[in-house]
Amino acid sequence: MKRLFKYYVLCIICLAQVVSARQVTIIFSGSANGVLESCNCPGNPFGGLVNRAAVVDSLCKIYPEALVVDVGDFLPVRPDSLKSMFVVKAMQACSIDAVCPGDQDFALGIEFVRRMKLPMVSASLTDTAKQQLLFPAFRQFERNGTLRQVLTPDATVNIWLTGLFEPSFLQWVPDFVRQQISALSLETAWKKLEDDQREHADMVIVLSHQGYDRDVAFLETAPGVDLLISGHSQMLIREPKKIGNSWIAAPGKNGEHIGIVRFEIDDKRPIEMIEYKLIPLIAEQVGESVEIAAMVKEYNRLYKEQLRTVAIAAGRKFHGTQTCALCHTAQFKHWQTTPHSHALETLRLISKDSEITCLDCHTTGLGYPGGFVNIEQTPDQAGVGCEECHRIPPGTKFGLELKHKVLPVSSNWCTRCHVKPHIIEFDYEKMRKKVVHSTGEGGQE
Repeated sequence: MKRLFKYYVLCIICLAQVVSARQVTIIFSGSANGVLESCNCPGNPFGGLVNRAAVVDSLCKIYPEALVVDVGDFLPVRPDSLKSMFVVKAMQACSIDAVCPGDQDFALGIEFVRRMKLPMVSASLTDTAKQQLLFPAFRQFERNGTLRQVLTPDATVNIWLTGLFEPSFLQWVPDFVRQQISALSLETAWKKLEDDQREHADMVIVLSHQGYDRDVAFLETAPGVDLLISGHSQMLIREPKKIGNSWIAAPGKNGEHIGIVRFEIDDKRPIEMIEYKLIPLIAEQVGESVEIAAMVKEYNRLYKEQLRTVAIAAGRKFHGTQTCALCHTAQFKHWQTTPHSHALETLRLISKDSEITCLDCHTTGLGYPGGFVNIEQTPDQAGVGCEECHRIPPGTKFGLELKHKVLPVSSNWCTRCHVKPHIIEFDYEKMRKKVVHSTGEGGQE
């Protein structure tokens, strides 16, 4: 499969040798959602910053003057300081020229965002206390449009780029962050970007975190935009779309694809798109970044230590599925027919049975006393066993005919694992019916 990707790269190189017109290349991404590497879940082999960095590096060698941009939501869906730290490091390794931050990227606060040292751009987001924009309203770039290393005045492509953010999306950021930042309305933000700031640009780009429907409406009323890259909706636009004289692109969800779009530039408007391609980030085809792969290995090590720390603080102890089966025979037999019982086997089939972040959701009690260690030492805790759903209070004693308490099943425990990017949509009530156990007497437990 890697040969196919190399063949594609070779074809681009050959094409690059024969073009002479002034051209510009944009490499775009978005909605990584904290995915460092693909979990390779069935039906979802895509994604991962470890693969994205490898592809960006290859494309930048072909197009050294390419502009690399991102439309935000690169941090995890749920606040996670450890993972976020590594995601930011991975983003820094992707040679990004401009990022329009998304609502997810503020989950850990403004100061965390400022320490990222990523080239943020937004004409919308403001610091409430200082009454000023959080980031530069726009950025300007000069690129060599000849695909040669020698830059001449006639070959220079002037690019003007801004970022826009939908104010209503601030409802998704934590309360303490919402007290610190606000967002200008689209009309106000766009009006503040004076026309003379971009009138001499060869190309105008908008990185948008407004959602696809708002982006379409915006382009219908905002002249002069050559390319808008749409974020937040996690929509994947497989074929380029044109609205008026403006092109709109979107990279999809979970960092599963990276896009490349190329334009031919002259003194006329609208400019001409000459290529639009989405590259699926399938590890077997595109390879991985050695640098970020090392980061992922270190993240897994620290994540394992974090699990152990949480386990000690929680005081939970796991007793084993076979212990439960001594009394709950009917329920145990039913459990054996569910996907939960062979969750570890699904990892083995895709060679992910040694990944700590995967094992956390495919085994029982990982990191806790009595929990899963490995298949040789703790085979009884392979798969998602009884105690992952039916939590037992600390100090509980077990024995035949000895009744004990168990905490009510909570949807929060399910959505610890049944969450993006592994599960796109999770209906708790619907899925619960698939695993609820018969007591063997016509009732349910």
